[in-house]
Amino acid sequence: MGNEFLFSIIIPVYNTEKHLHQCLESVINQSYSNIEVILVNDGSTDNSGVICEEISKIDNRVKVFHTKNRGVSSARNLGLSKATGDYVIFIDSDDWLEKNALESIFKVLQYRLYDLVIFGMVKEIGNKIIPMYPFQESKSYISKKEIECVLPQLISMEIVNSPIKIYKSDLIKKMV
Repeated sequence: MGNEFLFSIIIPVYNTEKHLHQCLESVINQSYSNIEVILVNDGSTDNSGVICEEISKIDNRVKVFHTKNRGVSSARNLGLSKATGDYVIFIDSDDWLEKNALESIFKVLQYRLYDLVIFGMVKEIGNKIIPMYPFQESKSYISKKEIECVLPQLISMEIVNSPIKIYKSDLIKKMV
């Protein structure tokens, strides 16, 4: 499999030193390796900024930007302004990806260059893993009417959250 797309993974970081290593390891150890990782340390007061710098010294695909605390949206927008990839994915710094997540998304995009791909998510509560957005089948929405019909369902299921989507870079940059 050739790595034809560059995925820009934007991770806003704020005081998540307890979870940050797991998040970053899950991203840099993806089976699909053509990625850039953009860490935006949003004024963390714990060791999150130090962890970001340490990881960037180990892996040259990781870029770190430090800013005053302005909130997650501002951090995502800063990351987006630095992104050079064909597709953008936002990950929260206390989340993690399955090892083959990007490879699976790449396989979907090989057949059609979608503007947006929504993928499933699970939540860990104690020792339980609860599927939050289990998609049983792939669906494509092409027309404006189809999107208008499905959008209320996505909103009611909270599927409009950033961390479970991958966006075509030029599309999302136009929207910001």
